[in-house]
Amino acid sequence: MRIEFGPETVVSQATPDVTEWGRWQFPFLYRVGDAYYVEFDDAHDSAEEYGKPKMRFRSDDRGATWR
Repeated sequence: MRIEFGPETVVSQATPDVTEWGRWQFPFLYRVGDAYYVEFDDAHDSAEEYGKPKMRFRSDDRGATWR
């Protein structure tokens, strides 16, 4: 396996008014065909939030842009 890292790209970021941590946790990056996906928890850090859907972004240009 060969892993190469390129320039950093911001996929999702909190607004300046967010001061507590808990969201944007546990990122997972994977590839399906030519598309890259990143998903992460989009819930508060609480046992009541477990099992909620994750936030997912897709890139079709090798990570240069995400939607």
